[in-house]
Amino acid sequence: MTSPALPELITEGDTLEEAFANVKDAFAAVLELYAGEGRRLPYGIDLPPKGQIVWSDALVLPATMPGH
Repeated sequence: MTSPALPELITEGDTLEEAFANVKDAFAAVLELYAGEGRRLPYGIDLPPKGQIVWSDALVLPATMPGH
């Protein structure tokens, strides 16, 4: 999974559920990177209050498409 808003955020998993679970760690790493470099998050990205849910839409394609 990647994010056009945060190109540094890259993660994967053997299943969609595993990939979504890995997003939490990947996002934490991106936040640490931005903080370490003194960078602000891109415009329009706000961290929710602690304990709130962040929603995401995803487009998932198989690694190989049948017949190709």
